[in-house]
Amino acid sequence: MLDFLRQCIFLSQVDRLKIQYSGVLPLPPFTPYLKVARLKNAGMAVAAVCLGYWIGRSFLPLRSLLFLCIAAATATAFGNVVNDRHDVATDRISHPDRPIANGELTLAAAGRYALALALLSIGFAAIASPAHLIATLIPLALLVLYTRFLKATPLAGNIVVSLLVAYPLVYGGLLGSAFYRLLVPAAAAFLANVLREIVKDLQDEPGDTAAGIVTTAALPAKAFDTIIIALSVLFLAILPVPVLLHQFGRIYALVCFIGMAPLHLYWLTQWAQRKKIDNLPLLSAILKVELVLGLVAMAADQLIKR
Repeated sequence: MLDFLRQCIFLSQVDRLKIQYSGVLPLPPFTPYLKVARLKNAGMAVAAVCLGYWIGRSFLPLRSLLFLCIAAATATAFGNVVNDRHDVATDRISHPDRPIANGELTLAAAGRYALALALLSIGFAAIASPAHLIATLIPLALLVLYTRFLKATPLAGNIVVSLLVAYPLVYGGLLGSAFYRLLVPAAAAFLANVLREIVKDLQDEPGDTAAGIVTTAALPAKAFDTIIIALSVLFLAILPVPVLLHQFGRIYALVCFIGMAPLHLYWLTQWAQRKKIDNLPLLSAILKVELVLGLVAMAADQLIKR
């Protein structure tokens, strides 16, 4: 972490020479740290925590929400740094633009950065509540377990990551009086993200194969399609459940049935064509949009009710 702070304050001699002879200002030295943290993912985690806090009717004071957001953002960044540090060999093939893979960030610096992020996450969660401290230690441990042992296990790794993606929603509303309202949407987010993780495995297959890593992408095609169809059917089936249970109302139903359901059916048509056209980035992007729409559906419904 000290390295990170020094680099934020001081330019290296090489950077000064670049400015002197090229006249072009280099990227700020802390840029690799921001890139490896993947701020978009951290932002989605923060949005989910806020939504969970609001919809779950958390009893914690509003200042605690700030601590939970910081804890969630730093935990998410921790997971990304640990993952990229572990995957440096495969990322040089599949994701050569990532800071550790391309040498912008050393393994040692990434390790210190990950430790600092973990400590920040634990510290801010402890300030929020003892329950949230425990609830923060669990995903941090799962992230390490995933990176070390489960990433190269077909489906198991996808399931763990997807649990962690759905987790911020319930984390924000933990111990709230309406916590139960968050369970089905979190389950839907979990299912959508399992599908997205499978697509990402396909995208990473060249690098994983070169490194001798076996992921879900190595499963037989028939098993692959069976898993995709089963997850999609289950995802579509649970979308209306919160409405049927009177936990959410018309706005939620409208976004789900006009937005998410048709979009997912379109996704299935694109999935069927994946061998003919290179559409894996599109498949991943559609699922991410579905995740965002799920948050929008919950927020809009809650806002209209109020």
